[in-house]
Amino acid sequence: MRAISSSLIQSVANSPSFHCLDAVAQDVTIKKLLGIVGKNKDYKMLTHWKKSLAKSAGFLAVLTVVQGFCVSQSASAQCVPSNFTSDWLQRQEYLGGHTIDRHVGKSDQQLVDRLINAPRISAASTYPDLETAATNIKAALRANRNRLNSWVLDAGIGEKRAVNYRARDVVGRVASRPASLSNISNSRKLRVVMEKTAKGDCLLLTSYPAR
Repeated sequence: MRAISSSLIQSVANSPSFHCLDAVAQDVTIKKLLGIVGKNKDYKMLTHWKKSLAKSAGFLAVLTVVQGFCVSQSASAQCVPSNFTSDWLQRQEYLGGHTIDRHVGKSDQQLVDRLINAPRISAASTYPDLETAATNIKAALRANRNRLNSWVLDAGIGEKRAVNYRARDVVGRVASRPASLSNISNSRKLRVVMEKTAKGDCLLLTSYPAR
């Protein structure tokens, strides 16, 4: 009977619905399923196939709850949050983005070096500091909030969407090819790339000043 229990739990853990839950909700779901399995073990009068059927019914009940939660969560999820926390950009980096790592606080020489070391990219760019990056990225997202929130409703998990934005002031520096310190210019344009997550909202995958 352990094999059956393990397979049921594994089925839940591998389902797309399960992955929309946070860590706490995932733990609760598994514990509920373990409880169902445990109770079914006491039904010694049932034949083997009846036990399996009972467990399958329990599995479906748990999965239905999970799916229902995910649907309601996705329906209320937004790609662009209504309010940005002060550490929003840093948190996006922690969750898997790379804006700060690749596009904040780089020197002109670092931009040139990146062009030399990454021949497949057409340009390299940087925001001067974290504050400039955060301020302009948030402005770009606010300007495109309706478009992104509408897009995320039908987008698949992992799907990406880029939006462009033009600021009033210079937002950063862009190095173009051929790679040279003399081929770097200021820019008022930026690009923001969002990625839909399993929770139904979006991750800031990257953002950078653009030509």
